[in-house]
Amino acid sequence: CILQAQLAARVAALLENDPGKIPATVFVIICLSSVLTGVVSIAVGKFALGTAMLMIPKPVVNGFLGAIGIVVVQAGLKTASGVKFHHFWPDAGWRSFCSSQDRLWQIACMFGHTFCIRNGPMLVHWLFRTERHPGRRDAVKRYAGLACQLLPLVMFFASARLLGFTMQSLADHGWTYPSTSDRLGPSGFWTAYKTEDVDLGTVWNVIFSDSMVALVAMAILCTMLGALAITGRFNEGPEGDPSPDEPLDFNAELTTVGAASVLLGLTGGNLIFHKFSVIQLREDGGTHRIAVLTIALVSGSLFWFGFPIGSYVPKWFLGGLFLHTGCSFLKKTLLSYRSLAACSWHGIRFVSPQYGISTCCVLTALFYSPTIAIIVGMALSVVLFLVDGMTTSPVSSVVDGKHVVSRTKRPWWEMKVLNEEGDRIRLVYLQGQLFFGSTLNLTANLSAAAAYDRIEFMILSFTQVPLVDPSAAEHLKVAKDKLRKRGCHVIFCRMNKQVFDTLTAAGALSLPSPESLRLYRQLGWNFPNLEAQSANDEHPDAFLHETDALDFC
Repeated sequence: CILQAQLAARVAALLENDPGKIPATVFVIICLSSVLTGVVSIAVGKFALGTAMLMIPKPVVNGFLGAIGIVVVQAGLKTASGVKFHHFWPDAGWRSFCSSQDRLWQIACMFGHTFCIRNGPMLVHWLFRTERHPGRRDAVKRYAGLACQLLPLVMFFASARLLGFTMQSLADHGWTYPSTSDRLGPSGFWTAYKTEDVDLGTVWNVIFSDSMVALVAMAILCTMLGALAITGRFNEGPEGDPSPDEPLDFNAELTTVGAASVLLGLTGGNLIFHKFSVIQLREDGGTHRIAVLTIALVSGSLFWFGFPIGSYVPKWFLGGLFLHTGCSFLKKTLLSYRSLAACSWHGIRFVSPQYGISTCCVLTALFYSPTIAIIVGMALSVVLFLVDGMTTSPVSSVVDGKHVVSRTKRPWWEMKVLNEEGDRIRLVYLQGQLFFGSTLNLTANLSAAAAYDRIEFMILSFTQVPLVDPSAAEHLKVAKDKLRKRGCHVIFCRMNKQVFDTLTAAGALSLPSPESLRLYRQLGWNFPNLEAQSANDEHPDAFLHETDALDFC
């Protein structure tokens, strides 16, 4: 909707000398952009191109979220204040901006609303003592966020009523949008404008412009990122799902969201993607697609019957929702260094160079569009991949002789056990650099290797892997978690320092064996939260050599 607002602003600029045609032309642009985005999303889903999203590097995904966060924060400031901003600077200057008391109060309400959304649920958990009463935790978790979003709105209308303000007076002071017409109903909705009121040249100019291409690409990318985010929060299907561990079908998600966008476009609404508000419906037991279609039907019915939403919802409330979403995206991006392996130079530890990709995307979004930020992030990912490939040592790891020579011949009883129980184990030898472009093939092969129900252990040998990037490490972690739910434990072995650090930072490797841990300490390799991890009653997930892992299995 933010990008559609930018298209509307472009229409207003092109029709500056003919303002009478602006409303009808903007209406057509919004409808056509939603329908066009939906049709493209359906086509991408039907041609099975949605899984290509998994090939985007993780730092670029994080940077894209940060870039969207910048745009959303800017939209929050513009919505709450009603003033145009150039980046984060009001066009009229701060002195003029601060001259209106109504504007300052709206900005204050927006920040208060955001504070309530972000910190209110924690206070609710404390008030209901959910730590002492676990039975209350699910209900509080489910409804506390929604209550904290709506409570400021209820308090605002209660205060306005006590002070004697009417809806018209709030609109006159700029707190809400003015009601321009009565409810027209479905038939009147399509007769509000005439065909001759539409400037077809402007429609053609905008529809076939770079801005429309960016809008369609951004909508599809937002859909995939939203699906990835929700999937990361819900690793399995809802209760009662016959296939709870079934992987997310990105092509079906795109097709469903595309149909929802077409529906909203035909009712005059904005396009839809995987919004984070569907998390509430997901927690109630619905699937992703049911949640998205439910929101589309509800929103579409409001648009269809001409319900004046803007006349009842204050601008600061919308700005607070925008600001909260933008801050969440920016926080995730700025703290993404925690899941990346640190690098060292002369004994000084620095954040990973991959983190620079995310921050560059955010900085680019400050001055350009999120689309440019994605292009910059992809270019930097390719450059960094080439640099890593040139600087990586051809020697992957060195293992002392006792782990090779002494294990070449096994006693007869070990061979007997291996013959009887060896089919419970899969030993997978990985090769080459594991990066964002190989994640699809990697996860597919791991799933195929563990398809047999009797398999309890999968040993991954990294002896021929000189480099693992954060995207591949993240997918290895997800694959490991899914295999664990099926009763198959993943074990890593024969890693060099770069591979070890990357897997540890991503959380894929959490509990090395005591023998490998002693060697890692001698080599000076860092392993965070060692005491907490050692206390877990789980199988070790890292060994020095394949034979050590086989002996354990």
